[in-house]
Amino acid sequence: MKKLASLLIGVKLLCCTPTFGQNYFPFPDSNAIWNTVGNNIFTSGEFRTRYGLFGDTIINSTPYHKIYDLFDTNLIHKNSSYFAAMRLEEKKVIIQIQDFPETILYDFSLNVGDTIWYEIGGCAYSSGCDLWPQSHWKTVTAIDTITIDNGDQRKRWHLESDFMSDTWIEGIGSVAWYGLFNPIITDILTNGDNFYFACLKQNEQVVYLNNPLCNVCFCQLYTEIAQTKCPENRLTVFPNPAKDRIIIQYNDIDKRMHSLKIFNSLGITLFEKHVHTDNKLEISVGEFLKGFYTVIVFDKSKQIIGLNKFIKE
Repeated sequence: MKKLASLLIGVKLLCCTPTFGQNYFPFPDSNAIWNTVGNNIFTSGEFRTRYGLFGDTIINSTPYHKIYDLFDTNLIHKNSSYFAAMRLEEKKVIIQIQDFPETILYDFSLNVGDTIWYEIGGCAYSSGCDLWPQSHWKTVTAIDTITIDNGDQRKRWHLESDFMSDTWIEGIGSVAWYGLFNPIITDILTNGDNFYFACLKQNEQVVYLNNPLCNVCFCQLYTEIAQTKCPENRLTVFPNPAKDRIIIQYNDIDKRMHSLKIFNSLGITLFEKHVHTDNKLEISVGEFLKGFYTVIVFDKSKQIIGLNKFIKE
């Protein structure tokens, strides 16, 4: 009887213990593009930052993969510029940026409570980022799994720091704010620029997609041979700036809002709701912190049909 009880307890513990996928999904080592989108709340200007992994190099007798700041989605466009070198070591992603010491960008072996330290800090803006020497850290607060666009169930890390939170997905990197190099971003400019990591494409296949400005991996793309624009925006948010409440109104008689989400300036979802009324909705934002927020509305098929910004005073 005691053996049976012990067995039942063991089964219960096994069932109640969180489990993660057993397969490790390695970080890309070639033919990958990380796409970040953004806009400025004051000017309504939109911009894109794309980092591409293409080709190899040798630094101090050590092989690296080259990362470019891309001009468009072409990995070998003549106007793209070399940004950093990257190498993989077990479950770590290590980068070498000119004029800075080599540093670990990601460590996918971290457990809850573990801390990763960086010696490079910086800020992002519409045309790129500035980097400088700065000591800072991030601590893992939770680990779970997420199902990405290709159906894979991948491990996900949630991290907090003395600056801002971050979210990593195995084999993708940061999916918060600036994306690939978000772990070393330590400062947010007050000029109104906002960033949202949009997607990762590898070998011309979309691996991860969460683009708040469009329904595709590369939205509003201008190149020498192609032009793709986002859908016309018909979403109104007022008053703006807001204090206690906002009114969200979708101005298209042919479509209906089905759901909506509100993101903070780091791309973290703070509010989501299924809409069961007409195309006008009032929401309380009194408990939101001061700052910039993005409202996105979706139709029944979960396609983005409107996006707008507001400031919480």
